[in-house]
Amino acid sequence: MLEKGAAGDEILTMLVKAAEDVGGPGTAVCSILVLDKDGLLRNAASPNLPADYLAAIDRLKPNPKVGTCSAAAATGSVVVTCDFQADDKWAELRHLPMALGFTGA
Repeated sequence: MLEKGAAGDEILTMLVKAAEDVGGPGTAVCSILVLDKDGLLRNAASPNLPADYLAAIDRLKPNPKVGTCSAAAATGSVVVTCDFQADDKWAELRHLPMALGFTGA
């Protein structure tokens, strides 16, 4: 895609869709967030997340104790959440995946 001159957002969207395909239909919803110039998380590619979900996470400050993406941005490390229901980092955001119909592990 790079060689053909695809835009960055097209490439990121393709990567998200590929990750969702690995999970299988209805089992994964993925996103890529980036840090803006103010150091806040912004949506870069989330083709299957609804607007209200994206609005709720827009401009989150990186925090090692909040969610998966925020924790990864804060620590600079890979953060894996196996069960958002059991993970304390999801306490403030747990309602978001639940509204999409996800119930945890």
